[in-house]
Amino acid sequence: MKYDYKVLKDSDANQAFNTLGFSKVGRISSELVEELIRLNTKLSIPDYFNCGFNVGMNTDIKTLRKAMQDELNAHLSFVADEYLNAYEIYTASFLNKMAREDCFVIAHQDFTYTDESQYPSFMCWIPLVDTTIHNAALGFIPRSQEFFDYIRAFPFPQIPSPVTENSVELMKYFTLLEMKAGEIVFFMHNTIHGSFCNYSAAQRPAVGLSFVKKNVSPNLFIHNPKTKGHTLLKYEVDKYSLVDYNNPHLRQMYANGKIELPYTLLDEIEYPFPETSWQYVHGILEQYQLQPNSDFSALIDKYKEQVALKNKPKSTLSKIYHKLFKRDVVLQR
Repeated sequence: MKYDYKVLKDSDANQAFNTLGFSKVGRISSELVEELIRLNTKLSIPDYFNCGFNVGMNTDIKTLRKAMQDELNAHLSFVADEYLNAYEIYTASFLNKMAREDCFVIAHQDFTYTDESQYPSFMCWIPLVDTTIHNAALGFIPRSQEFFDYIRAFPFPQIPSPVTENSVELMKYFTLLEMKAGEIVFFMHNTIHGSFCNYSAAQRPAVGLSFVKKNVSPNLFIHNPKTKGHTLLKYEVDKYSLVDYNNPHLRQMYANGKIELPYTLLDEIEYPFPETSWQYVHGILEQYQLQPNSDFSALIDKYKEQVALKNKPKSTLSKIYHKLFKRDVVLQR
């Protein structure tokens, strides 16, 4: 699918956005970068999944989610005014990558919240430190916004897709975008992206903002557990919808078999499960003449070794020890 969105005010940047699926343009001041670092420290949002990649919006502390969104909106609303054509912030979150050699943010796509035939579901990413491959710079697969045509619904991700099923292998095809602190990259939510490990000794803080067209309500698409995900429930929501009902909350609703939300249900949409085989995905990569990067392949091999070591079964003696002391460990937590 080709796109011709009128999103970015800068015509060259907008062309890159439509062609590549991402576009680096503009920056925030060094003073604001420092202010955001202080805010990040002040909020001190815990890593909900304890996975080394702390998405602030995932926290189960709703007051923190709201404070984070409100504060970031207050500091960064000018980004939409300065760089975008009649858009405003929809969601705002800190995205902190810990210093760990076993934590990829594997190749993925983000959620759909618009009618993408009219307006893109898109965001910007702003690192608060200089980023390179050494500390988890963001990587994209150019033109991957054209690869697939399906709605990316919550719980996220729930239903297997060509990207979820081939996420690590797809990272070999990244174009890595090294950025200075405060620089801004805008990208479509269906552009495949991710990052390698943060191999440095320090956290890599960043901010993510998604945007919605002014005077157009965002949508929330959720797989219906009653049809085992084969239909999507489409709601009209407000700009606090993911503060009030974040992804972990929606996952729990899905697991419980019932979606209960205080929003207007607009439609229930048939959702045919997409093809997920590597043969299918690789054929698309070849069609776009994309080649794997051997350096990235080496990082992936190292990552797989780290994960295998981390998940190595405990010895029999270790299993007995953990069984004996399990109650004490739980109590100490």
